[in-house]
Amino acid sequence: MEDSGAILAHISSLKEMLDQVNEEMEANIEITREIESSIVKCEEIEADLATREADLIKTSAILQFDTVGYVTVAALQVQIQRSTWENEKLLKDISDLKTTLLSAIGTSDDGQ
Repeated sequence: MEDSGAILAHISSLKEMLDQVNEEMEANIEITREIESSIVKCEEIEADLATREADLIKTSAILQFDTVGYVTVAALQVQIQRSTWENEKLLKDISDLKTTLLSAIGTSDDGQ
């Protein structure tokens, strides 16, 4: 009987050890699940950030295109303004020359 009691005590001790190992395994499994969940959340955040980055790059390209367009329009406006000034100067010069010629013709007619 003593052997049976010792065997039962040993079995009981082994069962307690097995229960402890099972508890530790369950705790490790729970920690692993939490880590996996965190990894999934990080992957979702990473995907969202990649999408936002792509949107920002697209917006940046559009804004750069717009900026180039605005600079081009401004340069064309300067050229148009210069051309307008030059045309106005030419028209004034032509008017002055016409006045001078008419004066010269008028003086010439008076002298005949």
